[in-house]
Amino acid sequence: MENFFILYILICIYLVYEVKNPNAHFHSSFVIHFTFNAFFDLLSTVCVLVFRRLPQWELATEYFLTHQSAAKAYKVLFFQSMAITICGNIIMASNRFFALYNPLNYKRIWNVKISFIIIIFQVLICYASYIHILCAKTVFKYDNQSQSYNFSTPDKTLSLTNNGVLLFFCIFGIIMLSVMNFLISLKFKHIFNKDDHNKYGSQITMLIFMCLTTLFLIITSVQLVVRSIAIDTNNTFMKYTMNNYFFYSIPILNTLQPYLILILSHQLRKDVLKFLCSIPHKKICTSNGDKVKAISLNDHNNNVMRK
Repeated sequence: MENFFILYILICIYLVYEVKNPNAHFHSSFVIHFTFNAFFDLLSTVCVLVFRRLPQWELATEYFLTHQSAAKAYKVLFFQSMAITICGNIIMASNRFFALYNPLNYKRIWNVKISFIIIIFQVLICYASYIHILCAKTVFKYDNQSQSYNFSTPDKTLSLTNNGVLLFFCIFGIIMLSVMNFLISLKFKHIFNKDDHNKYGSQITMLIFMCLTTLFLIITSVQLVVRSIAIDTNNTFMKYTMNNYFFYSIPILNTLQPYLILILSHQLRKDVLKFLCSIPHKKICTSNGDKVKAISLNDHNNNVMRK
């Protein structure tokens, strides 16, 4: 997982560095949302790891039991970061949809100012949706049924509300992405002709990405529905099982963005490959057309000395 986030951060650095390049492949609005989402994707994955997996692995148990700061951090980070991650994926898909569906107005309308306004509202709406949890009691305790420690909100109504808010964001995203998938399919239905695959490869890739995002939102929604049923029926073991699934579904959803951008951009793939091959093997990579050639550091120094 650490390799994934290293790749994610590397792509962010590259995009920010290239944003002022007039020939940059990605528009500044995309770079802003991508970089912002990278932070919260990392945060949400860390939250799932710390607040769900560490208790299951019986790590840091003593600290969680003796420090109230852990429960307070759970209240202000866990659900909010996941909501922002889900919204971030919806916004990124919307950004790409707009760029494909209406490219003439995309750069004019979805500019840097609009991007920051969207981000501000994204954070405010997600945190406002969980304002109730800030006043709720959150505990870290041992559950006999699941035979593990876990963070939880004892109040059943508030716990169901926590689930309901995330479920609302997921369903909203499913509806939006389904509509966008349908519109993209209608506009670019000719891309499925054999002769057009190479010419419209980016549109096909984008459509696949949006379908994958929709699929993982559906999976997350099903998990939230089952978790709500478990909370309502006091089935602690089922709730515990659904909590574990979040460790897989949320990080998988987070991985879609960096891999999508690598698939879409040949130049980005080439530059990332140059960087990666220069680190582990201590090589300097040079680009020769579409090929990436690596030469050893000693050979490079010898060539320099000959010159």
